[in-house]
Amino acid sequence: MIDKVPKRQVAKEVLTLLRDHSPLTLEMLHRMTAPPIPKKNLRQSVGIMKRKGIVDMVIGSASTFYYQLNNAQTVRDEVALRLKDDKTKAARPLLNRRNWIHNQWCEFWALTIKRAFPEVEIIREHEIEGHAPARSILQQQGRPLDLLPDFLMIFPKTATHGKASVAFEIERTRKSDERIQQKLKTYIYETHIDGLIYVCDSGRLSETIRLLYRKKTLEKAHKKRGYTENFFLFSDSMSAGDSPISSFYNASGQPTSLINWCHTLQAKTTEFRRDNQFFDA
Repeated sequence: MIDKVPKRQVAKEVLTLLRDHSPLTLEMLHRMTAPPIPKKNLRQSVGIMKRKGIVDMVIGSASTFYYQLNNAQTVRDEVALRLKDDKTKAARPLLNRRNWIHNQWCEFWALTIKRAFPEVEIIREHEIEGHAPARSILQQQGRPLDLLPDFLMIFPKTATHGKASVAFEIERTRKSDERIQQKLKTYIYETHIDGLIYVCDSGRLSETIRLLYRKKTLEKAHKKRGYTENFFLFSDSMSAGDSPISSFYNASGQPTSLINWCHTLQAKTTEFRRDNQFFDA
């Protein structure tokens, strides 16, 4: 049935993804389409738009190619008309080539989270400085930019749930223990976040961060002491297979439902949260 997706719909989804998340490789475009569109259809669609000058191909390395919308205003105006969305007219900020790999994984997870929680607001690292609520939550004033999360999730207050915020980190490479501990210390003691998530590129890396977190929380009273085991979640797989949000564990290494975890954060205020409430969720 997937092979019968109309070409026009494929093109529209590709344009939307490139507008919101580029630059992206073809492999990442494939991961981000829902339901998945066959790579041959994506390749054909991207190729047609590239020949028309709508999409640019940029070289990341000798064997890696990224795609993005042509930033020419005439092209963006045309795409905005096609997608019926004026925000397409605004060009995305240019990224340093060395950040492309990391950035597309951040975009993948931001989109994955948004699909699981349509109500959540996602604030990317480069947007935090201009976002007053995010600055307040992270106590960002005067803080070095490398100590900010890859993105911040803010769940709005509703009639049945309170407001909650979660810092989200994509960790692809091994940092020094000192650097990791400094970042954990910042999140635990110097911000107002309600939870912290690390998605790591390997089990070894995630285990290192998990153990450093546990060490940090044992050094002195943890301000989230009612739920120290469930303040921190991690995933040991960047792509996490067919169900990314089902691949999380808490600080004790126990499998944890991300959806239930987020709902529990929203259901209880900080002072009333306890670890056993997460286990029962």
